[in-house]
Amino acid sequence: MDEVIAILMNDEQLKSLVSGIYPFGEGSTVSECIVYEFYTASDNGIKATDVLMIDAIGFSIGKSLAIIERAKSLLLTLGDAKLTNKVLKVEQNGGGSLKNVVGNKTMYYQKATFNITRRVNR
Repeated sequence: MDEVIAILMNDEQLKSLVSGIYPFGEGSTVSECIVYEFYTASDNGIKATDVLMIDAIGFSIGKSLAIIERAKSLLLTLGDAKLTNKVLKVEQNGGGSLKNVVGNKTMYYQKATFNITRRVNR
């Protein structure tokens, strides 16, 4: 999973859109950022499927949409293309949006859930 998060963290265009990329429970509560969490859904010793859930948070609906679209363009694989040597496939499997008022700021959240198929190194 570190490879996938590194792809997001090292992208200059995404860095220009957000103040940071944080695991769930860390980082600023009122900033334009990405908050993520993940877990392993299945593992047969050869391949594993991880689930990555991200929230793209912006002060406008347009900003949150731009953040999530950039993340999708970095992560989604097309056809038989691999993301990395270890990450074989990334596909979106859900999403949504919500609006929340925090103090005097309105925050817009675009959510996406990704299934990540990867090789298991044992």
